[in-house]
Amino acid sequence: MVNLYQALLLGYLDEIRIYISIPEFQAPSKITPYSIDEFVYLGQIFDKFHSVANQLNNRKKGKRPFVIDDETDVQDLLHALMTPVFEDIRIDEPTPSYAGKFAKMDFTIKEKQIVIETKIASPSHLEDKISDELIPDIIRYKERKDYNILICFIYDPEFKLKKAPSLKNDLEKMSTPGLAVEVVIEPKR
Repeated sequence: MVNLYQALLLGYLDEIRIYISIPEFQAPSKITPYSIDEFVYLGQIFDKFHSVANQLNNRKKGKRPFVIDDETDVQDLLHALMTPVFEDIRIDEPTPSYAGKFAKMDFTIKEKQIVIETKIASPSHLEDKISDELIPDIIRYKERKDYNILICFIYDPEFKLKKAPSLKNDLEKMSTPGLAVEVVIEPKR
């Protein structure tokens, strides 16, 4: 999460520079009670995602389990976990076109300039396919100047990814000064 925190700090430094340059400093009219804690909360969501998914899969009293079978299930659970803290979570916003195609961003948190892409690993959806999907997305997101952090959340509940560290490193190397790319693969090995 180093890239995420660097981008966050750079954003706060820019805000401080703006306020300092104003002759009569006035605090913003709306101050949220969370501030930097929102980013900590987001990190905790990713860290605990697998535990929460397991808990919902093993429900009491014969209740039907919430089973994560595909990417949509990952998105549903992630959206539910983000909702208590982030007021304006946008789903499926379009990207600029690239090679004649456009994509939809899974989640955007506009006020924090964050895009979240979700993937799930499976026997038929391993490192090569995941990177083939994320690389064009990263290129598209670099065109969006209203977002400066991209978090690629890859859920691998059965540890199918054999080269997870390489996937993470290769994708994070695509970071630029305008877009920090952070890859989170859970659960951790």
